[in-house]
Amino acid sequence: MALLRQRIENSVVARSFGVEVALDRVRRFARAAYGPYVSTGQTMSLDDFILRSLGDATTQSLLQCLMFFAYGALHLHESDCVMPWLDLAPYCVLDYLAPDPHLIVPTRPFIPFDGTSRAESALRRTNMLPLFFKRTRTDGGLGVSVAADADYEAIPPDTATRISGSSLKVRVNLLNYAPYERQIQLRCRPNETVPARRLARLVAAKVRDCIEKASQENVAIVNWENPNWKFGTGVDCYRVEHVLLLGVVFVSPGKVTPLLQVRPLPVPLTHPNNFVIDYGLLY
Repeated sequence: MALLRQRIENSVVARSFGVEVALDRVRRFARAAYGPYVSTGQTMSLDDFILRSLGDATTQSLLQCLMFFAYGALHLHESDCVMPWLDLAPYCVLDYLAPDPHLIVPTRPFIPFDGTSRAESALRRTNMLPLFFKRTRTDGGLGVSVAADADYEAIPPDTATRISGSSLKVRVNLLNYAPYERQIQLRCRPNETVPARRLARLVAAKVRDCIEKASQENVAIVNWENPNWKFGTGVDCYRVEHVLLLGVVFVSPGKVTPLLQVRPLPVPLTHPNNFVIDYGLLY
């Protein structure tokens, strides 16, 4: 368990939701492949199976990602499979390692039907593989701005995703602020999925709206949950133009939460930006 924790503790998902949530998501994702493996008589633990299935890769923009072997039992969508090495079997991107972990926006975890007997059933039906937005047409980096004038052309128009359907809910759980949840219209045709560029644009619009609402909440907040994570238009706040949308994760069937990163503020915060988040305070 300690080795697996070390591998993912500075990943985007771990820095967003906390290491315990990230570990739970990784284990839930891997279980579909682990079951058939142990049914053959193997005695390896789930965590050891995950570690054996993980690989490290570096993208053209020098981003480090955690690759997971694309076992057939995972039933992955073709858009989630990559072949980093042409002579080897395909993998999927399980997560990215954040080069600046302190810039990943921490988010309160959302549990569907929390506290009820329906929670576990909903989590079992939730796709735990993150979906990231890569700037393939430019520098190959990760993420797009959520600003209204953002350029989404860096995401190729034909980049597919596994997400289909007519609509999707977006939930944002920023520290200090009330939960935000809105619906986006995907308008996918039958047997088609939403392109990554359109999905990024739709989700970014909701993140932008959430930040604008957060700005209105600031005047009424007396006790800050974490004063380092203020959003809005104040001098010590992260503005819309500071925020990048890295990707999304499903938190329940039909509902996603954005993975966000900020650019350093142009003026110093009251509390320096190089602090270490104590995720134990979030639960």
